[in-house]
Amino acid sequence: MTEPTIDGLLKKAESHALNGDWQSTIDSMKQVLKLDPYHSAANRTIGTLLLETGDPSGAIPFLRRCLADEPGNEEASAALARAFAQSGQLKEAEKTLMGLLDENPENRTALNLLAQTLILQDDRVTEAVQILAALVQTDPTDPEALYLMGKVYQSAGDMDSAGDMFQQILRHHPGDERASAALAELRQAPEITAPSNGAEARPGIL
Repeated sequence: MTEPTIDGLLKKAESHALNGDWQSTIDSMKQVLKLDPYHSAANRTIGTLLLETGDPSGAIPFLRRCLADEPGNEEASAALARAFAQSGQLKEAEKTLMGLLDENPENRTALNLLAQTLILQDDRVTEAVQILAALVQTDPTDPEALYLMGKVYQSAGDMDSAGDMFQQILRHHPGDERASAALAELRQAPEITAPSNGAEARPGIL
């Protein structure tokens, strides 16, 4: 019987991924790791898929091994920060993101993730808002920063300003399903109603 090779297993994993079979993709990548425990792509793929399928704690060791081999991999670092945050390890998430920002202080992905991590800490929401405001100022079309700002406003009970953030996303990204769902949720409340003449509602601060 022919022994499996890394190239063959990677092709098998790719085929599973194209079919949307994430568990089989993970299984094939784990076979790669039996041959090369620090295979960067395999560790990153497994970690990312575990994160996206609801197992952030399980993702952490694979993403760490990826970064041991590729310490400058931004994709793996961002995924690791998300895994830490979703596992409740907020300080570790912040530490990981600060590492990315040390390399590039203008890394928008890291800044958005840092703001999201800070929002989860009641005593640091103001810091998050400052980061998000700066991101929106430099790019008023940034859907992630606008969405997070909207959710902060919503949590604070400022539905008009929240609605404005979600509408701003849709003006620049009309197909954004997350913003559409958030705005529809707000419009069910008395504070935000669509005008009877069919014109766009204009709640908020801008």
